[in-house]
Amino acid sequence: MKAVVFSLVLAFLATSCASGRLADPYTPEQDGGVPPVDLKKPPRKDGKVKPPQDLAKPKPDKRPWPADKGKPKPDKPKPKPDKGVPPKQDKGVPPKKDKGAPKPDTVPHCPKVVYSHKFESSHGGFKGWGDWQWGTYKFVPNKNCGSTLSPPPSPHSGTRMWGTVLNGCHSPSANATSACNNSNPKNNSILRLEKMLPNTCKKVFVEWWEYNDYFLNFDWAEVRIGNKVIHQNCDSAKVPQKKWVKRVVDISSFAGKFIGLEFHFLATGVINYSGWYIDDVVIRVQ
Repeated sequence: MKAVVFSLVLAFLATSCASGRLADPYTPEQDGGVPPVDLKKPPRKDGKVKPPQDLAKPKPDKRPWPADKGKPKPDKPKPKPDKGVPPKQDKGVPPKKDKGAPKPDTVPHCPKVVYSHKFESSHGGFKGWGDWQWGTYKFVPNKNCGSTLSPPPSPHSGTRMWGTVLNGCHSPSANATSACNNSNPKNNSILRLEKMLPNTCKKVFVEWWEYNDYFLNFDWAEVRIGNKVIHQNCDSAKVPQKKWVKRVVDISSFAGKFIGLEFHFLATGVINYSGWYIDDVVIRVQ
């Protein structure tokens, strides 16, 4: 039986090969269907036949998948420390200081000059009692003058100053006590300046120019700050020079205090000369 079937198959194959193609057991023309598409010709544009889609290319998956949080991210490698040679410091020219910027104010400060006055424009803040007068100097002998006197030819500077009396001989006030012993300062002719001295100054000096023409040692003078005497002209050995003399006294012990600088004049009621004159007062530090 197997031999018979095998003989039939061989016969069928031989007939197909003789016709040049295999027998198609089914053709669409037989049942009135659409003829097969000729793949060698481009498809029609009438929309009836669509070109075959590329089934090999998969469509992108548009489903929203959650991010995979379970998979850890790879650690970034830490940079290794640079053990190389450190960079050299820039030893270039430093930037210039801004000279326009104001310097910090170091308060309290110590000025070079605390007070200075030549008494030309005003009395300089001084107040006088007794014989003390301020103004333009033009000496004229008066009834109080004795037989001998030597008034200053002019102020030390300018045309104005302080004096006892300014343009005449001093009064016979009879307020003098024994030489160099001022037992009643309030009875003197007093010229006073009040001033606050800075407390940061190590050295403080008061300077003035004076011309003294009085009868030592019955008439005499001293300079005080409060109850302390800082200068005296009270000894007959200190004969008035009859010229302008500069006095400089250290008053550093009064730094940081409010002072009353006072010029005291004491006179008898017997012989009167021209008196005591003060000009160009300065309080300075160094």
